[in-house]
Amino acid sequence: MKYVIVTFWAIILGQVVGYIATSLAGVKEIPVVQMLILSLIVEIILIAIIKIAIPKEKTE
Repeated sequence: MKYVIVTFWAIILGQVVGYIATSLAGVKEIPVVQMLILSLIVEIILIAIIKIAIPKEKTE
């Protein structure tokens, strides 16, 4: 379930950052597909960080 939430927020935040970046750059058309691909790449990186950073509990 947490991966679904990470996917949702990665897409939403990616779209917001892309919109702000294109507005600041003065671009007329918003490249939605490129922002979606970038959002998914960031999501994969975040999931990798989650897998690496959180230690697993040892069961005895």
